[in-house]
Amino acid sequence: MDYLPHSITSPGIAAVVHRQLNELYFAHLLETLHSAASGIGASFTTSPEKEDSISNEILEYLAFCVAVSREGYLWPKKDPSQQFLDATDRIHDGYAIKLVQDILAVLKTLGYHWEINPDGYNWATFAKEQTARKELAEEADAYLKGRQQTSVVIEELGEWPQSGD
Repeated sequence: MDYLPHSITSPGIAAVVHRQLNELYFAHLLETLHSAASGIGASFTTSPEKEDSISNEILEYLAFCVAVSREGYLWPKKDPSQQFLDATDRIHDGYAIKLVQDILAVLKTLGYHWEINPDGYNWATFAKEQTARKELAEEADAYLKGRQQTSVVIEELGEWPQSGD
């Protein structure tokens, strides 16, 4: 490896590290996107003769799946309830939807098309996922509000409650 710079701080090394980390990150997001699509009976195919449109509801579902996965990947030690709420925020601020639209656009340039299998599309699963997501958002929000209230009480007490107190 005589061609390597002597210092890891060189721009060339930084470019290689950056590229490889981005490859891992996007491989993770693409796996999530693939799993989310498969879960509702859709897929990405290279069949040029068929390309189905993606409804706004499905786009939001895919974006949410990717956003939750992204939050867990980037901040694995963050409370899962907070990850869930942050992913919901990424839907509301448009980031997650734009990210998925950009990923889909790149996949299209590579020859991949969104395809819904009419026999395998599972509307019930999709509807159940949407309902569960809304319920989980409410639970996560309530959980975090309860935790924040506990933190305020602890700050007012000036110490953590001891067991048996």
